[in-house]
Amino acid sequence: WTPDEAIFTGCGSSYYLSMTAASAFQQITGLRARAVPASEIFQFPESVFARTASPLLVAASRSGTTTETLRAVNAATRRRVPTVCLTCVARSPLARSTDLALCSPAGGERSVVMTKSFSSMLVLGLLLAARRGDDAELHRELRRLPALGRRVLKIALPLARGIGTTASRFVFLGAGPAHGIAWEAMLKMTEMAQRTAMAYHPLEFRHGPIAVADRRTTAVLFGTDAGADMEADLVGDLSGHGATVLLLRDAAS
Repeated sequence: WTPDEAIFTGCGSSYYLSMTAASAFQQITGLRARAVPASEIFQFPESVFARTASPLLVAASRSGTTTETLRAVNAATRRRVPTVCLTCVARSPLARSTDLALCSPAGGERSVVMTKSFSSMLVLGLLLAARRGDDAELHRELRRLPALGRRVLKIALPLARGIGTTASRFVFLGAGPAHGIAWEAMLKMTEMAQRTAMAYHPLEFRHGPIAVADRRTTAVLFGTDAGADMEADLVGDLSGHGATVLLLRDAAS
């Protein structure tokens, strides 16, 4: 059996990491992939599973007990769709109900909001893509993440202090694989700081929503090589509205 589509799913942060994992999975493997909220799968299965398709469902849940995600897996199983889960609890209901469980026990946490579990499950999704796409280079790069993460945090934390302290509105912008990251950043700002936040594709923000940008707005743009020129124009537009703009980009870009 060879799938012709991979459907990633989850709820909240797990859905947002699924957005990034699906985008990366398609780029790396060439197999069509997309992310769908878990509730859509059991409420509107005909809109998710095409009759002529042979999909694979990849479900993410930190605890492995998320009600909607379990129902989504059950809906897929009834349709004889193979299932894989990304989780931090090996003996969870989700792990027991899927055909294959990819687990990161070290990613488990007790916090209400997801932090290291988000990163851990996203890495599992990227490892799945690397394995399916036979991408040895990506696999090596993922192994370097702990060291790179420590280095980035050491540099970034002092620079980040004070950014957005006077803002009443936050905007997170990301395209391609970074779009899910933008949504997760929006959720963290909403949950942890309880500040007004929104997430958009960078260039879509120009078409209407930019009207809310002003000196009380802090915009965080996750830059891409593909959109570098137009994203630079967007930075100019946001600055022209008085917004504070933080551009995050690979050093090599």
